[in-house]
Amino acid sequence: VVLDAAPGEVVAAVEVDPPGGGGRAWRIEYASRAPDGSVVPVSGLVVRPPGPAPEGGFPVVAWAHPTVGVADDCAPSTVPDGVPGVVEGLVGLDAVVVATDYPGLGTPGPHPYLVGESEGAAVLDAVRAARSLSGVDAAPTGGVGLVGYSHGGHAVLFARAMAPTYAPDVEVAGTVAVAPVTDVGDLVVA
Repeated sequence: VVLDAAPGEVVAAVEVDPPGGGGRAWRIEYASRAPDGSVVPVSGLVVRPPGPAPEGGFPVVAWAHPTVGVADDCAPSTVPDGVPGVVEGLVGLDAVVVATDYPGLGTPGPHPYLVGESEGAAVLDAVRAARSLSGVDAAPTGGVGLVGYSHGGHAVLFARAMAPTYAPDVEVAGTVAVAPVTDVGDLVVA
């Protein structure tokens, strides 16, 4: 499926129960760019802290999940309790958290597993989507944090490297890549 939307544009949003029960949350579908240049749909979750936003809006942190599978029903935003406690912890620090499912998980098309350009674009476009979603009260500018584990560590490393040229409007303030996949050959078991 190819979209007629700009990368980072929200194409659908449904309010859902927030992880841990605090604040507000939305399952979103947004546009992102595939490595071939086409614009594809990506799903994810946006979680807003409870209470009023600080002046200028809440800071934004992007969470990139580890390997969960390659089928649509593996998308963390579609699974009850599919978003780990780290998201609740980040929201507890008074940050808006956006968690991409990556292309092909929860949306039509193949999941380009460990294709860095696809993952990195999905993470950066998720930040753009969270900033534009009504009711989230995310800071429209300023530094964002990128946090990922395993597959997600790989994703945030690519997002960090791509940000200055792919998404100059997304200023990366810090990146935490925990156990990133850096040698696919070691990951694959014969």
